[in-house]
Order: sequence, then C-alpha cells, then structure tokens
Amino acid sequence: MYYNTSNSACSSKWKYYNTSNSTCGRPYQHVGASSPTKRCRVSNRIGCKVRISFNFCGRRGYSIFGFEERHNHPMSSDLVKPILKVNRSLDIGHQKFILNCAKANISTMKCYKLFKDSVRGYSNIGAMSVDFKIFKKDLKTYIAGVDAQMRMTSD
Repeated sequence: MYYNTSNSACSSKWKYYNTSNSTCGRPYQHVGASSPTKRCRVSNRIGCKVRISFNFCGRRGYSIFGFEERHNHPMSSDLVKPILKVNRSLDIGHQKFILNCAKANISTMKCYKLFKDSVRGYSNIGAMSVDFKIFKKDLKTYIAGVDAQMRMTSD
C-alpha cells in the first residue's frame, strides 16, 4: 500500500508499507520510482530465532548480551540443493561439450539445452546455464583472439 506522507497534494514523496504476512512487515521507504526496495531475509520470514546481541561497555568495547545459535529450520531445502554453488560443477565432459559447441559456433544457451537433451533432463545436468556462460567466457579470454587449435586435457 502506498501512502502520501506530505501535507500538500502536489508532492511526490510516498511511503510503501507492506502489510502481508509473507514478509517482515517493516515499512519500505520509496522516494520516487527508481529507489531500490529493502528486502527481508529468509530467516526472518520463517521465524528463525538465531540472534546475537551486543552491549557497548564504554572503553572496554563490546560484550555479548544475548546469543541464540539453534536454527528451527533446515539451512536449505531439498529443492534448492542442486542450485547451490557448492553442488554445481563443470567436469571434463561438460567442458569438452562446451568446447565442441563453441567450435561449431553454437550459443551457450543452445549448448545448455542440447546437453539437457543428451542427459535427459535439467536435474541430471549438474550445472546451470550461467556456469556454461562463464566457462565459455573464460575459454574466449584464454584463447584471446589467437587463431590456434586447442586441445582439452584432463588435468
């Protein structure tokens, strides 16, 4: 919901208050249409009680006032685990396929879709399209305009 916060009707200063239960319910400040929105963290939305609080003790510095370390939720669900950067990697088979597609002048997205068809599904790829794009960009910078024949080795 947008509310006009000024007294005059001609002002363009508005505040956005999100009142739905899916977010933290904190007010979001908008000045004009181009200012970015402040996003809530997932841990706040699901009611995670992990907190750390500090007290300022003058010259001694800070002391820990409160500390709750137990999470009441899993760190990542089973649906998002394949998407995490830790679980994605391009092995030598991926790299050879991308290299062959680059030699045949096939774009990275088309290469990704062809690889998806060859392994029968997105869940079996083991990488994202962004990983394919980054590897092809790195390959182009490695070649750097030199007209040479390259061979991939399994180091």
